[in-house]
Amino acid sequence: MSAQSALKARTFSRETDRVELARQCSNLAPALLHASSVHKSIRRRLLPASGGMAGQRERLPRPVPRLTELMLGEAQRRYEDGEVLRVIASDLGVGRTRLSARLRERGVSLRRASPTDEQVLEMCHRYEQGQSLARVGASLGLNASTVRITLLRAGVTLRDAHGRER
Repeated sequence: MSAQSALKARTFSRETDRVELARQCSNLAPALLHASSVHKSIRRRLLPASGGMAGQRERLPRPVPRLTELMLGEAQRRYEDGEVLRVIASDLGVGRTRLSARLRERGVSLRRASPTDEQVLEMCHRYEQGQSLARVGASLGLNASTVRITLLRAGVTLRDAHGRER
């Protein structure tokens, strides 16, 4: 066999290898598409017709990270330093409501939280004794407008600026 015919044979061999590889890949394409669709259907399930809108997809539950005392201590410190609860919860990988509930359990007073029932009773009592909205709010660590709105919702009749009932 001459050098030229050997070169042609090698080139032919490479070409047939490429053709064979392409054929095998094209034969695998339907199987790969099927495997991919099965994987997606495992990760996302269609909701049953009675349990929700038809065609709506439900995400599978994800593992919930455990909030350790160390994590809660760090979250409390950051929150008391003025950081936003949503950012802290995102950094820890938990939900905002879950973190806020755990911080409340630890006795942390959350910003922009509604007054508790005990605080509402205390507001009513102090206001009926004659304290101003500002004084009641200052004693409970709340804004005077928050006290006003809370007292109105509780059915208390407010006084005017001179102390007379309206």
